[in-house]
Amino acid sequence: MPNFELTFDKFDFPDTLPEARSTFRFLVDIRYIDPKGEFATAHAVLPGLDSYWECEKEHKGEASYVRDDNSSQIDMNKVDEWDKLIVMLQAKELHSLQIRVFDIEKSGGFLDKLKEYSGMVVEALIGKAVTAAKDAVPGPPDFVKGAFGTATHDVEAFALAQLAGIRGQDSLLFKKSKNKGELTAQSVILRGEGTKGLYEVGIKIKKDG
Repeated sequence: MPNFELTFDKFDFPDTLPEARSTFRFLVDIRYIDPKGEFATAHAVLPGLDSYWECEKEHKGEASYVRDDNSSQIDMNKVDEWDKLIVMLQAKELHSLQIRVFDIEKSGGFLDKLKEYSGMVVEALIGKAVTAAKDAVPGPPDFVKGAFGTATHDVEAFALAQLAGIRGQDSLLFKKSKNKGELTAQSVILRGEGTKGLYEVGIKIKKDG
């Protein structure tokens, strides 16, 4: 059974994007066929639920600042290797991938959002699980486990967006997808028009087995 490792490799954004809208968080959804032959969806937040990639120039010098010194892109040498990982999973095959890039507010962290969402007190968080945020919402009922595009997957994605501090559709800068036939290469580029111009996201796909 193949093991897939997807990592973040590149992000270019428009020169015309306002400075005030260049604090980025990515939401990634990967649909795949699991080892049992059933449809499944994995969700990931980059760089994390309580962190972000800062490209606003007035914040240069901060630990989260990753903007390239000469162009409107993320300098991958400034990104921690841990934060580049999107997901590692065992699957028969990848079905499709969607990435959404958001400009986020810096106020309010993961714990605050989790309390708002669940209404419960969180006593402990152990470790960092980039793709485990969907565990905060109930698992899918048995009768929808074999389907893609069900309301359950939408609920998971929506809940994850809320936990990640996404304010709403007005903060979405870029959205792009790739289907199964385009996910066989070792490197995938998602390119297209978004807020204020052209965006480009690069993802590396490593397959073992």
